[in-house]
Amino acid sequence: MSQLPGGSECVPDPGPSNNWLRIEEGQQYLLEDVKRLPYEHVDILGYGSSAYVEKVRDRNTGQVYAKKTCIFSDMRSRHDKEVFFNNEIQITQLLKGHHHIVQLYATYVAQTEMGLMLQPAADGYSLDRYLSSYWTYSEMSVPSTIPKSTMTQALEQAFGCLAGGLAFIHDKGIRHRDIKPQNILMHRHSVVITDFGSSRNTTQLGKDTTEGNVDFKTLRYSAPEVHGQTKRSFEADVYSLGCVFIELFSALCHVIQDDLNAEYAQIMDKTHKLIDRATIATRFRFLKDVIKSMTRQDRSQRCGLDTVFQQMSQQSGFCCAQCNANHLETGKTQLLSFTKWEWVTAQGRYLCYILDQHSNKIGHKWDGSPQTTVMYAEASSRCESPGFSKCGPDVFFANICYSTGTVSKATSNVYDQQLLLLPSQPSSSNIYSGLDLEVSSE
Repeated sequence: MSQLPGGSECVPDPGPSNNWLRIEEGQQYLLEDVKRLPYEHVDILGYGSSAYVEKVRDRNTGQVYAKKTCIFSDMRSRHDKEVFFNNEIQITQLLKGHHHIVQLYATYVAQTEMGLMLQPAADGYSLDRYLSSYWTYSEMSVPSTIPKSTMTQALEQAFGCLAGGLAFIHDKGIRHRDIKPQNILMHRHSVVITDFGSSRNTTQLGKDTTEGNVDFKTLRYSAPEVHGQTKRSFEADVYSLGCVFIELFSALCHVIQDDLNAEYAQIMDKTHKLIDRATIATRFRFLKDVIKSMTRQDRSQRCGLDTVFQQMSQQSGFCCAQCNANHLETGKTQLLSFTKWEWVTAQGRYLCYILDQHSNKIGHKWDGSPQTTVMYAEASSRCESPGFSKCGPDVFFANICYSTGTVSKATSNVYDQQLLLLPSQPSSSNIYSGLDLEVSSE
C-alpha cells in the first residue's frame, strides 16, 4: 500500500486498462492517470479559491457525486494544497453520519491534482443561489419551476437544521471557520453544510482559539474578532450563522437590505435596527431576538447553538422532520444557566444564581475555595450529553434530564470546563449545599 501525506493508506492504480477504476467507499486512491477515473461530468456546482466542484456520475454504478478537485502546478502549491486537502478529509470523516453535513465517499491523489468524492451532489445548488431565486420569484412574479410554498418551507426549516448541524460540528470539537450561504448546499430542499478545508479541530492541543491574520477570503460573514485579528473561537461560527439567518429572515419577511455587499461586522448595528423595525408575520417575530443574540459585538454575549436549536424546535416548521424527531427523543432535556458573578460586600465574596430554562432562580453558588452551591431542588439528575454552550458573560447552558441516578459531572472538550448538572424542581430543601460546581469564565 502507498501512503498519502499524513500516513493514510492509498489503493494503488492498477495501471493502464480499458476498464474504469471501481471506486469503493472509504478508500483513498493514488493514481498515475486521472483518465482512469470512472466519472462523467454532469454539471459545475461551484468554484473556490483553491478548488472547483462538479457533479459527476460513476459510469460503473450510475451513482452521482460532488467531485471537489484541487489543481496544483508546482511542488510548492502541491504541498500547501495537500495540507488543506488532508485537513478537510480528516475533519469530514469526524463528522460522518449527520444528515445536514456533507459526507466523504472516497478520495484520490494524482500528479497534478487531488480529489474528494462527496455526497450528496446537491440538486439545488448553494443556499446563496436558492435565496437569489426565491427573491426573484417573490419580487418579480417570475414563473417558478418549484412551487414557492416548497421553497418557503425549505427556508423556514433551514433555521433549525443549520443550528442543529453546526451544534453537532461544535460538539465534535470542530470550528468550521467559513460559514456562509455559498458553503451551504440545498439538496431536495434541505440544507447541507459543506467545505471544511478551513476548519479546525480544537481537540488537538493548542487549537481551541486562534488569532492573527485571516487565512481565508470570506469577510462579509466574519465576526468582529476575525476582522480585528484578535482571539476567536466557536463564537465566531455563531456570528457567521447569525449573518446567514439575517439573509433567510430578509427573504422570508421581505426585509430589503441596502448594503448587499458590505461586511456585516461593519453594519450590524444598522442591521439590528432594520430587523427591529420590520413589520412581519407573528410566526417570525421570535427570530428577531434570536438573530440579535447570535450577532452581538462581544463574543462572550452571543447565544449558544444549543439554545438556538431549542428555540427553533419549539416552533412549528422551523426544522425538518428528522431534526424534530431527534429533539422529541430528548424531550425531557432542559437548560440550566448561571448569571453573572455579583460581589456581596457582607460576605466578602462573589455570588451567582442558577436558573432553569425559564430564568427562574433554582439555586445559588458562592465563589471561594471550596466553592459552595445551594440548590432549591430535590430531584437528582444525570447528563446525557457532555456538551454545553456559552450564552453571555459567565453564563453557561447544560443539557440535563431527570433520572433517579446520582448527580454527575461532565467535561466539555470544547471549553475545557466542568459543570455539575442539577435538576430544576423547586423545593425549600438545600440538600445540595456544599457540592462543588466549577464554572470559570474565559
